[in-house]
Amino acid sequence: MDAALWTEAHAPTLEELPQTEPREHIERAVEEPMNLLVHGPRGVGKTAAVRALAAETHTDPDNDFVVLNVADFFDRTKKEIRNDPRFAPFLRGRSRLSKRDMMNHVLKEQAAYRPVSGDFRTILLDNAEAIREDFQQALRRVMEQHYRGRPPRRRRPRVRRGLRRRQPPAGDPRRPDDRRGGR
Repeated sequence: MDAALWTEAHAPTLEELPQTEPREHIERAVEEPMNLLVHGPRGVGKTAAVRALAAETHTDPDNDFVVLNVADFFDRTKKEIRNDPRFAPFLRGRSRLSKRDMMNHVLKEQAAYRPVSGDFRTILLDNAEAIREDFQQALRRVMEQHYRGRPPRRRRPRVRRGLRRRQPPAGDPRRPDDRRGGR
């Protein structure tokens, strides 16, 4: 049982992809890494094409290419997702998250890892045809934050303005002094 799976042994390379236009788009992604949306009917080779892209762009595709099957989140219960060994390390102590938030959290964690070889990682969201628009927007934000391995932008705490009057600096004659019964 040490032999490679049939799908791995006979996986196409980029040059062997039969569709000309998709092959050209994917070859451009080899030269300039980008976020891609690969769509089409079942069985046309979308996943095989992305695997070929990962094999071409990564020195160590086993570690820098991650497949997250979206159906694994939306076709299971929250308990099954939390107990899945692929996701459990990311979801420990997060029992109150919704399925969408679980998927988003796992994706953010995966995207935040540094690549083992090269400058970037490839994350494939497979079987993602059924995700809702709000989740698509969340995915877009994650992709934009982690594009080219940039760390996510840290948000500064919001400062509420206009709720309290600013006090003059110490020693200013306009500063109220509680001990003297000032303003």
